[in-house]
Amino acid sequence: ASRGLFHRAILQSGASGLAPPTRVDANMLTDAYCAELGATPRQLLELSPEQLIAGQDRIGRRLGLGAFFPYVDGVTLPRLPIDAVRAGDGAVVPTLLGSNRDEWALFDLFVPGSTETVIAQMRKQLGPVLDRLHGEYLAARSDGNAAGAWLGLVGEVAFRIPMIRLAEAIAPRAPVWMYRFDWASTAFGGKLGAAHALELPFVWNVVDSQFGQILLGGDAGAQSLATAMQTAWAAFIKGGAPAADGLPTWPVYELPRRATLRIDRASEIVDDPAGA
Repeated sequence: ASRGLFHRAILQSGASGLAPPTRVDANMLTDAYCAELGATPRQLLELSPEQLIAGQDRIGRRLGLGAFFPYVDGVTLPRLPIDAVRAGDGAVVPTLLGSNRDEWALFDLFVPGSTETVIAQMRKQLGPVLDRLHGEYLAARSDGNAAGAWLGLVGEVAFRIPMIRLAEAIAPRAPVWMYRFDWASTAFGGKLGAAHALELPFVWNVVDSQFGQILLGGDAGAQSLATAMQTAWAAFIKGGAPAADGLPTWPVYELPRRATLRIDRASEIVDDPAGA
């Protein structure tokens, strides 16, 4: 249905999840939502928008940010998006995509309890394997920070790894450019790092706005990178390939090399950063 509607794509906020919800999950969510509102599914039609939104908010805080994800029902969503792309059935177009090094730090800081909720959900799915994965992430850190290792693991499962799998699916049929945003903010005592959404003031070149200053900590060196990023994104939109003064030549993402633009105060091309 999307064929011909757009000629290029830029993705900056994740891709189809690694463990998408099933019909069983959808039914459980419906039951929980109705119980929260004291209504049957049909009675939901009689509630006000304010009541529906309030119930959704309470369920979201209890079950996590992804509680209301779509699921494959065979009709509205006939199969997983990643499966459609792998089969060549999606709108396969030149794509620029990537993730941020510290994605989950944003949610950990501003959505209390979100990290613990996701870890509990992952533990149900993975069992003792989860602790072994956490051990690997902890071993890769030089600071020995166990909480930081959890943030890294959750962020990669939620954002980076799905983005990599999508890039792998698109690359045989259309050019792909991959980035990883590593520019760490000094705001909030440095707790954000290179968190989710931190690249947005750079892409839109609004690092000097009130929002940008709050998010970035007033770093005077952000402007030159913002100019370069917006120029590269605009070059991709207009000409089909991202390029800008101030950034290295950006090769396409192909296996086995997995060339990735690591965006930071000194940007560079890195092959398969942190391993795919």
